[in-house]
Amino acid sequence: MLSAEKSQTLHDICDIFNLSQLVKGITCFKKGCNPSLVDVIITNKKNLCFKTINSPNGVSDCHNIISTVVKGNLPAQKRRDVTYRSYKTFDIDEFTNDLQKIKISENCNEKDLNRIYDDYEEDFKNILNKHAPTLTCTSRRFQTLTCTSRRLFSSDTNVYKYLGRKIIKSEDERPVNDSYYLVWPNYSYWTVAYAITNKGVKKLLHQKPLTKMITLDEFLPTMFDKNPEGDQSWNKHFFPRNLISLSTNPLLVEPAWYGGQPGHYTDTGDAYIVQEDEQDGHPGQYTDTDDAYVVQQDEQDGDDQQIIKDEL
Repeated sequence: MLSAEKSQTLHDICDIFNLSQLVKGITCFKKGCNPSLVDVIITNKKNLCFKTINSPNGVSDCHNIISTVVKGNLPAQKRRDVTYRSYKTFDIDEFTNDLQKIKISENCNEKDLNRIYDDYEEDFKNILNKHAPTLTCTSRRFQTLTCTSRRLFSSDTNVYKYLGRKIIKSEDERPVNDSYYLVWPNYSYWTVAYAITNKGVKKLLHQKPLTKMITLDEFLPTMFDKNPEGDQSWNKHFFPRNLISLSTNPLLVEPAWYGGQPGHYTDTGDAYIVQEDEQDGHPGQYTDTDDAYVVQQDEQDGDDQQIIKDEL
C-alpha cells in the first residue's frame, strides 16, 4: 500500500466497492527488503471503527500487530442453571465410616440381586448428599469466567499464571471450572511470560531458591507439585509445594525464535552437568566443545573453585 504501482489493484477495488483501508504506516520490516504495508483492515463501515492500532509486539520478528475497535452491541447471554456438588465441608474419613455402615444382605438369590443393588445405590446417594450436597446456581458463562479469574487471582491467593510456556502433555491438562481460557497446567518448559500475585512471590522466595541451584522452569512446576522427577530429586528440598498455578489457553505470548532458527540462543540447552569427582571429593575439570566454560580446582594451595567464562 506504500507503493502506488504495487497497490493499484487494491486501490481500484476499494474505489469500486466504496471501501476504506484503516491501517496507516509501515507494518512489515522483513530483513533484506524495503519496509512495506502488507497488513490491512478494509471496511465499508468506517464510521463504526475507531482506535486502529499499528504497533510492534515482540511476538513476530518482522510484522507489527494491527487491530481496530468496532462499535456494536453484544446480544444478552442466556442464563443457565448449573448444578454442582459442594465439597466445602467434605471429610473423607467420616464419609468412609458412613459407607461402612451400609448393610448388604449376604443371603440372597438371583431374584434379589437387583433389589439389593437398588437399595445400596439409594443408601450411597443419601450418604453422598449428606457429605457433599448438590447445589444449583444461575449464572452466565461470562460472569462465571470473570468471577473465577478474579477469585483465583486476587491479591490474597498464592497464584502463578503462565502467559507463555512450552506445553509437554496438553491432554493431561483440564480447564479451570468451565472456563474456555484457563487450564490447570501440568509440567511445562520455558518461562516465556507470566503473572504472579504478591503472596505467590513471597511463597517462592520463602523457599530460598538461590541457595539451592535449580532452574526456573524446574522450580516452578516443583512448587505446584507437577515435576515428574520431583520425588527423586527436587521435592525434598522444597516444602510446602502448594503454589496455585494457572495458564491461559491459548497462550498469549510465544518466543520470537525457536530452536534451530537464526537468532535463537540458549544458555541451558547444551549445558554440561558438573558432577563431584568420586575419587577425591573435589570437582573435576569439564570443558565443552567451544571451550566456553572451564571449571577448575586448585589442589595445591586450596583456593576456592574458580569459574572462568571465556565467552557467552
